[in-house]
Amino acid sequence: TACTIILTDRSVSGNCPMPRTSQAMTQAVTTRGGLARILVAAERCFVERGYGGTSISEIATAARTSKATVFHHFRSKEDLYIGVLRAAADKFVMQMAAAVSASTTFDEQIEGFMARHLQQMLRRPRSSRLLLREVTEGGDKRNKRLANRVLGANFARLVELLRAAQIANLVRRDIDCAAAACLLIGANVFYFQSRHLLAHFPSVSFANDPHAYALQGTRIVLKGILVEDA
Repeated sequence: TACTIILTDRSVSGNCPMPRTSQAMTQAVTTRGGLARILVAAERCFVERGYGGTSISEIATAARTSKATVFHHFRSKEDLYIGVLRAAADKFVMQMAAAVSASTTFDEQIEGFMARHLQQMLRRPRSSRLLLREVTEGGDKRNKRLANRVLGANFARLVELLRAAQIANLVRRDIDCAAAACLLIGANVFYFQSRHLLAHFPSVSFANDPHAYALQGTRIVLKGILVEDA
């Protein structure tokens, strides 16, 4: 039985009215392009200098725009920082949606999500490091903000997928689906952070094969490591 979830897109800058003329359409495209440059530049600055060491002026210079333009999209540096984190997190939502839509069974959905999620982390290491740094060093107040405005809804989607499988009797009733989601995500985070170290362990064959690692890790979580009773 296949389990599905519904994912909705979110816009960092809010909903924009539909352009009515070619001039309005051109302006909308230009605005989106400017917003994208600001987010990319801000991400790079936050990663290199940290939140406290980054100013709006530096971000505007890196994005080849003005401070006024930055404040047109974001009310404050904190809002811009949240926007950068949310843009990074939304990429993972897209990977989950793609994994679910491309699979027919629950096992394939989880395997697909794990492989795509890890692939996305490795393809966007700067974004991944920024999110992980915020999680580990942000403190309780900032972690609450991160949960409420960035990561909470994304984590809930994975938990919902697992609970839907539980209702369909594909996952044991005694399993805490939130704990299972932590194990799945945590496995990928560990690989992302330690893959270069793992390459020096003779017993590790998957250090340079993230897809094989993701599939093996998923199967261990789904099937366990103990031999089933005959």
